[in-house]
Amino acid sequence: MNENTDRLASRERVFALLGAYEKLLTETQAKITNDYYIYDLSLSEIAEQAKISRAAVSEALRTSIDKMEEYDSKLRLVEKAGVTKALLAEALKIQDPGKRLEALTKIAKEIQEDGI
Repeated sequence: MNENTDRLASRERVFALLGAYEKLLTETQAKITNDYYIYDLSLSEIAEQAKISRAAVSEALRTSIDKMEEYDSKLRLVEKAGVTKALLAEALKIQDPGKRLEALTKIAKEIQEDGI
């Protein structure tokens, strides 16, 4: 992978982490992380709005991502969501309505059993 691909993969990972764990961050961590990754604000813009230093913004981002990665290492919600999406995509490709329903029902049961 080249640097741009790595950067894109990293951003996509943060988007997935935010989707799963944003509510577990502090209000400030969530706002700073969203401002940077979702709204594409620079560290300087966030620092100016929050009236804190760029270093504090950088530290909040690092802490937020580390915290979400720690949650995900234990709960694996991002991985489970990816697997579920892939299974759903495959099930929706099934032409026969009865077999499609059977595949979707099986996925629903797995989701219920895993607590996703």
